[in-house]
Amino acid sequence: MSNQAEHVVVLYGGPSAETEVSKMSAQAVEKAFIEMGTSCTMLEYKSGEWIAELKALNPTFVFIAMHGTPGEDGSVQAVLDELNLPYNGSGMEASVVAMNKSLSKKVLERVQLPVAQEYLLKKGAGLPSTVTHTGLDFPLVVKPNNGGSSVGTEIVMSANAWPAAKERLTKFLEAAPQDMLFEEFIDGRELTVPVFFDKTLGVLEITTEGYEFYDYTSKYSEGGSQHIYPASIATEVKEEAERIALETHKALGCSGITRVDFKYDEEGRGLVVLELNTLPGMTDKSLVPDVAKHNSISFADLVKMMMKDGQCTHQLKSLTNH
Repeated sequence: MSNQAEHVVVLYGGPSAETEVSKMSAQAVEKAFIEMGTSCTMLEYKSGEWIAELKALNPTFVFIAMHGTPGEDGSVQAVLDELNLPYNGSGMEASVVAMNKSLSKKVLERVQLPVAQEYLLKKGAGLPSTVTHTGLDFPLVVKPNNGGSSVGTEIVMSANAWPAAKERLTKFLEAAPQDMLFEEFIDGRELTVPVFFDKTLGVLEITTEGYEFYDYTSKYSEGGSQHIYPASIATEVKEEAERIALETHKALGCSGITRVDFKYDEEGRGLVVLELNTLPGMTDKSLVPDVAKHNSISFADLVKMMMKDGQCTHQLKSLTNH
């Protein structure tokens, strides 16, 4: 298929708390397609409207540049499958599982991959006055079960800090009711391993001087975080992180490019999987493009690879369904 015959729709936005990040990703992707000479149209996700608008555009490929619900939870993927349109990233089933942190951790536990202990508080249950019944002790992390970009995340270091954290979380949940995950706090280094089409290209470390943790502000503010690649870790730790990342990608049934985030507790737990991201950020501050660049893969080439992989995956699905 020639570039002239292709018409890509870059789908972005949506109602999630990560909409602004999605816009940044989409703009960077659009620029890459323009550089490639590929016909490209930006389409903002609007509930009840986007499907008709997408059909009217008659694309040959949909580049999903959404983060959070409904772009990463399988909803968009299910519609695109129904419309028989190829797209980047994992399919509907893998997206459903990976977006649900609690569910994905249960899958990983079954294949003996290291995850943090947790307690799932269902939507509408109300935050407890104490955390005794969760089976966890301080310090702990409280975060949305289906969220991303660290939006709505609190690190609570002690029982004394819980009332203030609870107040902030209550306001967050009033605006966006959802399941919340209570998780043991793993004290350690922030590592991430992108999986490029069933291969890994090393380990990146994130440092956040001046920030409590790798939160939304440190992720997307100028100078908020530093990416160290390759991470300064022992060879056996690097190899183990890459092995676990690949096993996580496969266990959750993912395809395309994913990113597996770890905490590395050098003195205790070792490597612990925090989550897998099925649609990693594509901004100028994002981790996957950074690792790609260090491996002589330009941003435009990365986008092209993601598109080709999505097309191949679609063709395989079509063959399987016939």
